[in-house]
Amino acid sequence: MDLELKKAFTEMQMNKIESTKKIRLLDMKTDSLKVSKQRVEVTNRHIAGLAPDTRVYASVGRMYVLNDVPTLTEQLKTNQASYEEMIAQCEKNKDFLIKNLKEQEESLRELVQQKKAETTETNGKPAEYDQQQQRDQRSQQRETGFVALKAHVLANKLETTQWVSRVLSIYFALGYVLPFLYGNPVNAYYKVLMANAATSAIRLHQRLPPFQFSRAYLQQTILEDSFHYLLFSLIFLYVYPMLLIILPVVLFSVLHSTSYSLTLLDTLGQNSWWGARLLISVVEFQTRNILRLAAFCEIFIMPLTVLLVFLGKAGIMTPLVYYQFLVMRYSSRRNPYTRNVFYELRLMADNFANGTSTPPVLRKALHAAIGFISRLAPPTQVQPQQQQQQQ
Repeated sequence: MDLELKKAFTEMQMNKIESTKKIRLLDMKTDSLKVSKQRVEVTNRHIAGLAPDTRVYASVGRMYVLNDVPTLTEQLKTNQASYEEMIAQCEKNKDFLIKNLKEQEESLRELVQQKKAETTETNGKPAEYDQQQQRDQRSQQRETGFVALKAHVLANKLETTQWVSRVLSIYFALGYVLPFLYGNPVNAYYKVLMANAATSAIRLHQRLPPFQFSRAYLQQTILEDSFHYLLFSLIFLYVYPMLLIILPVVLFSVLHSTSYSLTLLDTLGQNSWWGARLLISVVEFQTRNILRLAAFCEIFIMPLTVLLVFLGKAGIMTPLVYYQFLVMRYSSRRNPYTRNVFYELRLMADNFANGTSTPPVLRKALHAAIGFISRLAPPTQVQPQQQQQQQ
């Protein structure tokens, strides 16, 4: 391959990877802004029917301020306009990145056509010689790539170990679903949880400062997402195997292992691995759906644990400890999807309960369930602007 063409192709690949990550982050930010805007609209509808002199509480960070309805309505309109402006800016940035990618692909296509024309004009060497030269270059690149991969693994031992443990989680999960891959599906199931515990422990070690026997250190540990899933593995290590339980573990393993697999492929420098890169691209474009599905699984495992207790498949403490896990996921600083999914489920339940075709008995039961679950939610008030910065 021509040196200029190879350089242009490499630059395009790197730019495509970076642009894809930026587009994914913009999509996540846009979704979160839309949810925040929807909350403002729902609040505005709820207070629209109140008298103007009514005093209501409005959350400001972690505090509540007493405001009248007109003042609160004006604040909500300002917030809604701000959200719309930020959403439009995110869409504009996303369109710019997509346009830039298309222009670079078009430039590369023109360069390829130009090089083909030059090769046709010169026609200096036989085709067999060119093919042999290309094979020699690929072999040389492969050897250089494996040397670079070895150096990368030695320099990033913890990251590589996490990648291996995540791949093992996926393999053991497949062994549980397809027993012929592993042999004993029950052993494969519990090894999924053990591999996830190892991954979470390594990640927790990376995220935390040196150990200190203090309350602040313990609080910082509890706030980490890796601690949440270390606790998750310990909770279900002695519970009856269920596919729904390991599903969020597998989803997170797929999501994080593919991103690091792309790093390893870039280190190898073998652009011929188009199949693996295609699968990685598919996973990256489905990141939001994967995170939402994992959040749904986390929520619906809660009633499953209660059912398992009545069936004698889990201990009495399992739902109590899992409730604490769910509280930590709801209050997570780095992953708002569990919180957002709870809010979306509440909106769906409210809309269904208030429907004209809903029987009064069912409506009353739904409102009672919504009130009960809302009382169990932790008193966490996160500003949308802070949430975007944390993402």
